[in-house]
Amino acid sequence: MKQLLISAGLLALLLLAGVAVWLPRPSTDLPGGQPVMGVGSVRDANEWRRRFLDLPDPEAASQAFPEVVSKRFPDGTWAFGVCTDSHASPEGGTIVLKDSTGAIRAFFGHVRGPQYLRSLLVAVKSLDELYQEPRTGRISGLRFGEYLFAPEG
Repeated sequence: MKQLLISAGLLALLLLAGVAVWLPRPSTDLPGGQPVMGVGSVRDANEWRRRFLDLPDPEAASQAFPEVVSKRFPDGTWAFGVCTDSHASPEGGTIVLKDSTGAIRAFFGHVRGPQYLRSLLVAVKSLDELYQEPRTGRISGLRFGEYLFAPEG
């Protein structure tokens, strides 16, 4: 009888171990089952900065890169840029903008979908408001940190 109980116990353990091996696992590296979401990528920001350096205006940017979105403001200023969706890749969470002053700026945070920057550009009324939004999150409810590029040279 004792031998039968031991055999049954071992069989139950093997069965549990087999089930555990075959159960689907969440695609996450974070404790508690939280999905991995990108919160900014230095590599992505630097790559887009390199691409934007020689682009003189929104039209040239859109022609060179179809994913670029842009806006011309009533005061004559403009901005164009790209965002990388946080949900699409752990390297997502990056916004890179170039404006009419020639400045290229990057912001890291939670980018909600590939159309996030397009929606933001529709909502803002000026270049100043565009650059205030990442800090305040007034429109989107999301705050971003500005990434400072290393000096060239």
